[in-house]
Amino acid sequence: MGCNDVPRYGGGLYWPGSGDQRDHVRGADSNEKRRDEIIRALLRLLRNEARVSPEYCRDMIRSVLGDSVADALSVQSLESLIGHLRNDEELSLAEAKKALRDTPLFSLTEFGRTVHAEMDALLATARVGRSTVGSTLYATTFPCHNCTRHIVAAGLSRVVYVEPYPKSLAFRFHFDSIVLNERGLDGTREGACQDKVVYEPFLGVGPRRYLDLFSMKLSSGREVRRKEHRASGDVIAWARPGQRPRVVMETASYLDREKVIAAGIDRVLPST
Repeated sequence: MGCNDVPRYGGGLYWPGSGDQRDHVRGADSNEKRRDEIIRALLRLLRNEARVSPEYCRDMIRSVLGDSVADALSVQSLESLIGHLRNDEELSLAEAKKALRDTPLFSLTEFGRTVHAEMDALLATARVGRSTVGSTLYATTFPCHNCTRHIVAAGLSRVVYVEPYPKSLAFRFHFDSIVLNERGLDGTREGACQDKVVYEPFLGVGPRRYLDLFSMKLSSGREVRRKEHRASGDVIAWARPGQRPRVVMETASYLDREKVIAAGIDRVLPST
């Protein structure tokens, strides 16, 4: 088993108590701090150039962050950043972050101190001397690209996840070693894929939905009565047309809801 948290000396992760050195105790997120350092470095490099073009800007970003991030940057994001520089404006860190907000720079996770749950599970297995070759890993979320390289190196044969993770570049980086079985068909479990780790979604009821789907009183959806009054005692006829789902579907995806919440936080908290 594994969970997300900061590693400690001697093996394992920090827990509440004496000597706790997790990020919230330290008061800073190392990944965000490093991202800000990268943005400041880019601003310094670009300000020292007499002529700045989108391609030149992309090349500068490539030299700092590599091909994958540079190639994924949109022309609009680059032109927004360059517009300030061409006007000889003293672009602040907050303004630069706003211009780059929709770029892959804000999806970087490589500089965080946290060990992801998948890595923690693999390390916990190694500490007790158990082999991971040919094993199946069950994860709440589709593994990120960092975890995927450890999953492949550890010799796992199958990964089952509950929720998607759009930020993961696992398949893009490791298409030679993993295969996405998005329908979760049983055939791949029986050896249909011998040379790649199979990533497949969990098919069934996730733990967060048990109360919603099966509780009569505690569901977030409409209340269900086990025994409704029937004067005759006969079985109630049921037909699919006209039936209502137990839990109302959200009108927006979780990604859309995250954007709304993030925008609200930006309005409430001052820029730093």
